[in-house]
Amino acid sequence: MRRSINSGVSLAIALAIVGAMFGSSVFIWTDVEDGKQIAVHWDYLGRTNGFADKYTALFSLPVAALFATAISWLSPLIGWVKRDFLLSFLTVGVPGVLAVGHGMILLYATGFPIGDYSPTFSIAVVLFCIIAVFLKLSGRQTL
Repeated sequence: MRRSINSGVSLAIALAIVGAMFGSSVFIWTDVEDGKQIAVHWDYLGRTNGFADKYTALFSLPVAALFATAISWLSPLIGWVKRDFLLSFLTVGVPGVLAVGHGMILLYATGFPIGDYSPTFSIAVVLFCIIAVFLKLSGRQTL
């Protein structure tokens, strides 16, 4: 299947997001004490309801984002997604949303008081920004 320039740009953006996620995890690795339980999951009100060890907390979402990018990039080859616009959206959208969650984990790991902050709002903002960018790139007015 022939790919458009938008899919190449989408892959570059997704890989930049994934690279930033891995890079930020490596950057704060020494600042997080060994054995610390780090919040990795919040309910819809922003209350922490899941914890993980240092390695799992700092690297699970970057690995998931890399896997999601690979799957979305390879999906036309195996016939899962045929529409280029949807493929580009998935290639960047999934790592983008995972990057928001990863940012929350990094903030918690470095001691930032997350409190009642709701990650749902941040994920919605990132998702709408990604939709707006791809509507602009594709020249479309609606989904």
